[in-house]
Amino acid sequence: MQWVKTRSDMIVPLTVNLALTRAAFDKDPDDPHVIQRLGEALKKCSEYREAAELFESALRRAPEAFSSWALLAHCYSFLGRTDDALETCRRGEETGPTVDLYCERARALARQHRHDESQAVLLAALEMDDSRPGMLALVLSPLAKGADGARLLAICDELPAAYRYGSLARAHRAIAFGRLGRTDEARQLMDVEGYVSIVPFEPPAEYGSLEKFNATLSADILTDLPAPSHIRDGVNIDYDQDLHRSEAFGVLRQFVAREVVAYLDRSAATGLAEVMPPCPEVGSLGGASTVLSGTGRNGQHVHPRGYVSTVYYASIPSDLGDPSDLRGSLVLGPCDQYTRGYEACWDTRYVKPRAGWLVIFPSHIYHDVVPTQSQEVRISVPADLVPRV
Repeated sequence: MQWVKTRSDMIVPLTVNLALTRAAFDKDPDDPHVIQRLGEALKKCSEYREAAELFESALRRAPEAFSSWALLAHCYSFLGRTDDALETCRRGEETGPTVDLYCERARALARQHRHDESQAVLLAALEMDDSRPGMLALVLSPLAKGADGARLLAICDELPAAYRYGSLARAHRAIAFGRLGRTDEARQLMDVEGYVSIVPFEPPAEYGSLEKFNATLSADILTDLPAPSHIRDGVNIDYDQDLHRSEAFGVLRQFVAREVVAYLDRSAATGLAEVMPPCPEVGSLGGASTVLSGTGRNGQHVHPRGYVSTVYYASIPSDLGDPSDLRGSLVLGPCDQYTRGYEACWDTRYVKPRAGWLVIFPSHIYHDVVPTQSQEVRISVPADLVPRV
C-alpha cells in the first residue's frame, strides 16, 4: 500500500478560515469578491442565513461577477426556500451548467418530494463527475426508504463504474438483497462478526504509558474544537482540525496505517475479499475527531469515500466501566432509522469502547453510537482508507 497525504493534512481549520475572511471583509466590505468569500466561509460553518444574505448582497452589487450560484442555492435549500433554490440553479445554469448546480437542483427537488426528477438530475451529474459519492447518497437514500428492492438493486447495478463498487453501493445492495429475500447475499455483505477487527495500541516508550499518550492526544483534540454552530446535542465532529501538527496524532496515524494493511492482508481468510473490489494500491488516510457526551450520537451511516474504516478510542467516560452497560458502544449493523423501519436480516454487534483500542471494519457497514448519557466526553478518532487513482 502506497500512502499519500490528504487535503485535510494541509487545510486551514474552519474557525481560522472564518476569522481571516471576516478580517478581509472588515477592511473592504464593498468588494463583491470578498463578500462572496465570507459567504462561502459562513456556509461551511452551517451559518446559512448570514451566508445567503451575503451572497444576495454580492449578486446585487455585481451580477456579472457573481459565481456563487450553487452555494446560494445550497443555503436556500437548508433554509427551506426550495423555490428560491431552484430559481437560483436555473439562473446559474444559464451562465454554464456545473455538477454543483445539478446537485443543488436535485437537493431542492428532493426536498419538494419530487424524487424521480431529483434522481434524473443526479444520475446526469454522476456521469459528469465520478468523484462525488455525496451525490450518490442523494440518489440511493430515497430508494432505501422504499420497499422496492428490485429498483434499488437495478440502480446500483447501473451506476457509473467509479461508483458501482464503492461503499455506498455495497451498503445499498445489502438493503436491496434483504428486501428481496436474498438473505445470504445480504448477510455476506454485512458480516459484523467476521469483518470486524479489534486491535490494542501500544504507544512508543517516550509517552510513558497508554494513559499518558491518550491524555496528550485528547488534549490536542480538545484545544481546537469547531465553532459552537457545529455542535448539535452533544455531538462535535471535526473534519478540519489542525491535528497534523499533533505529534501524538501522527504516531496514531502510523499505527492505524500499519493495522489497516495487516487487516487487508487477512481479507481472503476472513471472506471480506469476496465482497470487496480489489484492494487499492494507493490510498490516503482521511480522518476526523469525534467528541460525544450526553445524548450525542452519530446516527446510522456508512462512509461514502472509504474502503475500510477505523475508530480509535482516546477517552471514555469513567462511568461506563460495567461490561454489561452498552452506553457509548459502537453498534454495527442496524439501518432501521436510515431506511425508516426496515429491520435488517443481518446481525447487530455492539463493541464496547475501551481507551487504546482500534476497531477496523469495511466502510459499507452501517454503524452508530449508543449515547453515553454522561457529562464526561467520549473522544474517538475515526479514519478511512480512501482509494486514490
